[in-house]
Amino acid sequence: MNRVLNIAHRGFSGKYPENTNIAFAKALTEGYCDGIEVDVHMTKDDKLVIIHDSKLDRTTTGTGYIKDHTLDELLEFDAGVKYDPKYKGEKILCIKSALELVKKYNVKLYVEIKDSDEDYEAIEEQVLDRVKLVGAEDKVILSSYNVETLKRIKTMAPNIQTALLCKEMPFDIRSYQYADSISCDYTKIDKAAIETVHSIGKKVTVWVVDDIADMKLMKEYGVDAVITNHPDTFNDVINGLC
Repeated sequence: MNRVLNIAHRGFSGKYPENTNIAFAKALTEGYCDGIEVDVHMTKDDKLVIIHDSKLDRTTTGTGYIKDHTLDELLEFDAGVKYDPKYKGEKILCIKSALELVKKYNVKLYVEIKDSDEDYEAIEEQVLDRVKLVGAEDKVILSSYNVETLKRIKTMAPNIQTALLCKEMPFDIRSYQYADSISCDYTKIDKAAIETVHSIGKKVTVWVVDDIADMKLMKEYGVDAVITNHPDTFNDVINGLC
């Protein structure tokens, strides 16, 4: 059995403000992770920024939709202070920052393309352009709930790894065609489903696993990667320390 990969959800978001520079840095230095999972939206001036929600309100001092602001406007907002005042000064990041980081540390970047709620024109092309610019083609796994998005990615860049996001395991095997892996809610998966995906040469990633007992179960099931808010804890599970 291959070693299960430890992927930090939005960085080390169990202890630091999600999708920020400090959360990414701490995931690598304190969480000992194999990769980082991020979410990408597009700004009014067609820049790609790392943030989970389509709106600014929950995680930043800004308000309204990402798509209605330019990058310069977004950089005026604080992305750390709402989590804890001691993280005041953390900024919304461009995808280039995360790509450069994973290339430097030789880890993976799992990128969810947020095209389900918002109609971002040509966002796949934009993401691929940034990946190629940094030279991180072998570091990324691009994911989406939309099979057509994965199809477009594979058409433009066949060697880029892709993942189909699923709230439940898809029953239609054709859903796997443009995906190198399935990324699923861990509560909706069992060992038989994992073996089915493996039998057709695909991998399985599960999210978001924070309880030690669940971490151990996913490891026992033989998943390929676990996305967690607590990469330090999962590192201990992987190494048999808890």
